[in-house]
Amino acid sequence: SMYPDSCCDYFKESDRLAFEWIQERSSENTLVLISVFDDNGQIVGTDAGVWLFPLIGQPVNKLPFNSNWNSLLETENICPSGVGEIYIYMGGRGYSFDNAQLAQLKWIKLVFRSGPTLIYQISECP
Repeated sequence: SMYPDSCCDYFKESDRLAFEWIQERSSENTLVLISVFDDNGQIVGTDAGVWLFPLIGQPVNKLPFNSNWNSLLETENICPSGVGEIYIYMGGRGYSFDNAQLAQLKWIKLVFRSGPTLIYQISECP
């Protein structure tokens, strides 16, 4: 079969629009956080965010999909020095970041939505 397996079809039209949005707004100091999970020591991307660096050269940091965004230790990892804008990419798949948790935080705001794809921006590090 020449068709991709539906389990691994991470990139949808909403992701293409999100990539364009990021490309238009990013600078050399922009960082995008993407979700991953640990599969017995192998780090695996969970949504189209894994394609940001290979396709458009956008620097990314990988965080576990189940990161606790309320944890002080986690926010220290999320807010590195010398970074301009920090975005959080959510491709709307099963192991993307927890939208309900992110939507409750006052220091993170939703800046892009297309279908299941969301992009949050860290407006200020706590």
